[in-house]
Amino acid sequence: MELLIFLIIGALAGFAAGLFGVGGGTIIVPLLFIVFTQMGYDADTIMHLALGTSLATIIVTSISSLMAHNKKGGVMWPVFKNLAPGLALGCFLGAGIAGQISGLYLQLIVGVFLLWVAYRMFTAGKRRTHMSDASHTPVVLPSKPKQLAAGGIIGVASAIFGIGGGSLTVPYLTRYNVVMQRR
Repeated sequence: MELLIFLIIGALAGFAAGLFGVGGGTIIVPLLFIVFTQMGYDADTIMHLALGTSLATIIVTSISSLMAHNKKGGVMWPVFKNLAPGLALGCFLGAGIAGQISGLYLQLIVGVFLLWVAYRMFTAGKRRTHMSDASHTPVVLPSKPKQLAAGGIIGVASAIFGIGGGSLTVPYLTRYNVVMQRR
C-alpha cells in the first residue's frame, strides 16, 4: 500500500509540475509531510524526512531531464560551470543549516516559502504583461564570481526548502534575459 501512495505522490508532483510550471519539490514536500505524519513518524523528524526524500527524488528527475535537454542543445554549459561549484557548496551548507533547525521551525520556514511560490504563480500573468520581449534583449550575465555566489545562495535555498535548484535558477537566468524556451 505504501508503494502505491508514493507512486501517486510522484504522479501528482509530475502532473502539477507540468501543468503549473512549478518544481516537483513544491508538491512532494507537503504531500510527504502528510503521509509521514499519517505513518506515525516522530513529529520533529517528519519535515527533515520530507525534505531529504524530495531532494533524493530530484536527483533522478534532474539527471533524466538534463540528458533530454542536452540532446536538444538546451544546456548552457559555460553558465552551468560558473553556477555549479556554488550550487554544490550551497547545498552542503543548506543541508547543514536545515539539520540544525527544529522540525517545527522548518515547517514554518517551508510553509512561508510555499506561500511565496503560490503568490508568485498567481501574479505571474500580471508580471509578464509588463516585461519586455526578452528574446530581443542581449544576454549580459554577471561576472563569474557573482554567478558562483548566486549558485551558492540557490544551493542553500534548495537544500533548506527541498526543491530542485531549477526552481530558483530559471528566474535568476531570466532576470539576465536568458531565454529558457527555444523555438
